[in-house]
This record gives sequence, structure tokens and C-alpha cells, in this order.
Amino acid sequence: DDAYSTKGWAAQITAYRDFDRMTVSAGVDIGRLHADERLLLLPEARRDRFLRLQLGLVNRNLTVAGFAPMARLVTERNKSTIEFHDYKRTWMEFGITRAF
Repeated sequence: DDAYSTKGWAAQITAYRDFDRMTVSAGVDIGRLHADERLLLLPEARRDRFLRLQLGLVNRNLTVAGFAPMARLVTERNKSTIEFHDYKRTWMEFGITRAF
């Protein structure tokens, strides 16, 4: 079924900068998705536009046994011609990381 056949692309760029014992990072992801045909129950073929923005921080001032805390704020938007694929969300991530 051609309605399940899609073409798409995605690109990502990330940058980081060290400030003393902290690292700040920022990233952008963009992408597109296009279905070949529409599904029978839907009025048009799926066409998506995706954008994700990220901002992160690693604080090596608080290192314990080589592990440092990290936090990342992410916001994501997918614009779609199909309503249940159209969404916007924002979340915060916390964790630990280690440089090798």
C-alpha cells in the first residue's frame, strides 16, 4: 500500500562550549516526511515538518567518582497534515555522565 510508503530526511547540528568546569551544549534537529499516498480514511497524504531544540549543561564542579551531573531542556514540534501526528512537547532530562 503506497500510503505506508514514505520518504524523509533529517539533519542535526550540535555545538558545545566549555566554561571552566562546566560544559554548555545546544542542538537543533530538523526533518521532513512525505507519504506517497493518503490513507483511505484520511483526507490527504501525510506531510510532516519536525523541529527539536536542545540546551544542556554538564557541571564537573560536582564530580563524584568521575561522574558529573547533567541537565538538558528539550522542546520538540512536529507539524503534520494528519492530526494525530501533529504535536508539541517540552521536557527536562537529568542524569550523570562521565568523560573518558
